[in-house]
Amino acid sequence: MSKMDGQHILPSFGPYDPHPAMIGSVRQPHSSTRAPSQDTSEPVETTIELDDLRAMSPRMTSEEVEALEREIHTELRRHARALQDSLLLIFNLVEAVKEGHEKLDSNNKVLQKYIGDLTSMR
Repeated sequence: MSKMDGQHILPSFGPYDPHPAMIGSVRQPHSSTRAPSQDTSEPVETTIELDDLRAMSPRMTSEEVEALEREIHTELRRHARALQDSLLLIFNLVEAVKEGHEKLDSNNKVLQKYIGDLTSMR
């Protein structure tokens, strides 16, 4: 592959390869992106919600972990029950459609026989 640089076509060895003229030249980050020079040794207080991924850190107490497990298991059981109920509803609908189809098929056979009998009488 190659890249177009103004009027020159330059070879490219990958999507993140630097331009050969840029190799060796290191730019300093802008002063607004540098780390602060003040002492930050004091802990920063943060509040973490239960649904935050950081709540899964080992810093949770065993009681909190057990409560979270109970909540997850309860939610999984509720979801499983809802899925079973919807599956049963679908099954019942399929059975009702099958019964309707069998009735229609039976009635169709009776009508075909009746029409056959009528046409054979002529």
